[in-house]
Amino acid sequence: MLHHYLTTALRNFVRNKFYTAITVVGLAFGITAVFLIVQYLKSELGYDRFHENAENIYRIAWINTNPQTRTPHPMAQAMVQDFPEVESAVSLSPLWGPGLTRQVFSVRNPEKDVRYDESNVLAVDSTFFQVFSFPLIKGDPKTVLKNPRGVLISESTAIKYFGTTDCIGRWLNDHKYGFQLQPITSIHLQSHLRWELEPNGNIAYVYLMSAAALLILIIGAVNFINLNMAQASERAKEIGLRKSMGAFRQQLMSQFLGESIMVTAIAIILSVVLIEISIPMFYAITGKALVIKPGLFALVILSLGLIVALITGIYPALYLSAVKPALVLKDKMIQTKGIGIRRAFIVFQFVTSMTLISASAIISLQLDFLQHKDLGFNSEEVLVLPLKDRSMGRRTEELRTELLKIKGVTGVSATSNIPGKSFNQNPIYAVRNPQDRIDASEAMIDPDFLKVMDINIVDGRSFLKNNPADSDGFILNETAVSQLGLKDPIGKEILWERDGPEVKGPVI
Repeated sequence: MLHHYLTTALRNFVRNKFYTAITVVGLAFGITAVFLIVQYLKSELGYDRFHENAENIYRIAWINTNPQTRTPHPMAQAMVQDFPEVESAVSLSPLWGPGLTRQVFSVRNPEKDVRYDESNVLAVDSTFFQVFSFPLIKGDPKTVLKNPRGVLISESTAIKYFGTTDCIGRWLNDHKYGFQLQPITSIHLQSHLRWELEPNGNIAYVYLMSAAALLILIIGAVNFINLNMAQASERAKEIGLRKSMGAFRQQLMSQFLGESIMVTAIAIILSVVLIEISIPMFYAITGKALVIKPGLFALVILSLGLIVALITGIYPALYLSAVKPALVLKDKMIQTKGIGIRRAFIVFQFVTSMTLISASAIISLQLDFLQHKDLGFNSEEVLVLPLKDRSMGRRTEELRTELLKIKGVTGVSATSNIPGKSFNQNPIYAVRNPQDRIDASEAMIDPDFLKVMDINIVDGRSFLKNNPADSDGFILNETAVSQLGLKDPIGKEILWERDGPEVKGPVI
């Protein structure tokens, strides 16, 4: 019987090559898209959940006028001492360089004389492994961080510097407030504070991608159903003849479900090829490396295929197996039952497809807008050289002189912050209008900055070289002038409140 079903299905596929090809390709692309989206969702929703006690790990966020992740370092151990329910705590911090850039360490292995610049470096307490459960390849988690001069490196970093993971003991050299507990499992998708260790995800994207995956799967299934129903009249005589020869409805349903499973199986094979081809593109778009475990991959893809096969096969099987042979053999097959459902499928497929196409077009236009929007400064042909330590910041004139000797270099400037990156924020206000206090992003710049970045001055001037009076001066953008309530800002005194001494100076 199985051999007969397979033979009949293959004959039907060959006889309807066009329909079969459209169905297989549509399902293959649908399954591929759903699989990749599911991998993205798995990565986002599983972020930081590999720690053994992930549900009981919290980060303390500092809630003030500018909520942020930075808190006083002594707070970690103070909480362990003052709150019995806190079993352990760790303080960790990125190492910052000039401005708000990560400190760049020039790290060298003296044994092999290899040197790399490292910026993703954290300073942590010895209690790090009491809180987090990162697996250690070498070393004891209880003692590995006891040495204040010790360095803990990843497997890939060990291989980069030493060519092996056996590197224990070897050397690397380098030159008004409130607090809120944040579950570690919610930080990646639901926290957007200042000073995050790395850019976080967005829970809205998770919901959006989940809906997209579901819609793509439904569209592929509905497309399969509609194509099957479009062939109903052509297969009616075959069904009528089989029923006249004694075939039961259950047998016909098994045949149609079998055909659906076969088509889905072919689509799965094609989707596996498409997934393999899509891996580099997936990484380029999401920044997430897609690691496929063969066993789990087979289980997921086969389960997805089985769901699709059942969804797409049940309704056509029920509809086609209900054909009355007497009417079919007399060429009087007039089926009105179920026509509303078929029309609903077609309308749903059309509306959903148009919705997704429109959404794709809107996203494309938005991306184009972001890529070509006038930022108010020159972002092309500008190279940023981060300073590795603060001592180099005192040698900017030497660096400027040497860089200007390079052919093609037309200008050099120094700044504490890079346009487009995170800026420090502190309150500022006009001395005469203290009620119009605002939190402003600020950067310290040299006199050549506006020229190098091609920033136009609406009123006033830039800083002057060798003019000590400008050291306390301010240059404001139009938004700051408006929010500070300044109609004629030039010469007005501004007070800048910051962590260090307050600065008061004129708008130049």
